[in-house]
Amino acid sequence: MTDTKQMLLDNVLSIVERLESEIEVTQEYLDEHPDQADWLDVGDQLGAASFMEDSLDVSYTIGADGSYRGSEILVAFGGPNIEVNTQFNIVEGRWGGDVISRSYSDNIGLDDHMEAMCRYLLQDSL
Repeated sequence: MTDTKQMLLDNVLSIVERLESEIEVTQEYLDEHPDQADWLDVGDQLGAASFMEDSLDVSYTIGADGSYRGSEILVAFGGPNIEVNTQFNIVEGRWGGDVISRSYSDNIGLDDHMEAMCRYLLQDSL
C-alpha cells in the first residue's frame, strides 16, 4: 500500500471512529477548545453538533415528496477529500486516484441532527 493510500485509510478510519464513539468532554478538551466552553461541561458527550463544527460544506438530499433522505458532509478537502454520507452511512475518502469507503454506525446522532438542520433551513426558505 502506498503512503498516500495508507494516510487516506487512516483519515477515513479516524472519522469512522469519531462517528461511532461517544467521546466524553474533559477539562483538557475544554482547554484546547475554549470556544466550546460556553455550551459544554466536563462529563458531557460530544455529539453531532461538535462534529459539525469542523465540517466544510453540506449538501442535503431531499426526495420529490419533500422528505429528508440524507446529507453529504465535506470534512476534508485538498488532499485528501473526505465526505460523510448520512443517507448510506458511509465515509468516503479520495486522494489522487485512490478511493476508500467505510461504513459506520451513527452513534452520535449525526443524521438526526442533519435532518433537523435541513428542516430548519427549508422552513426559512418557504
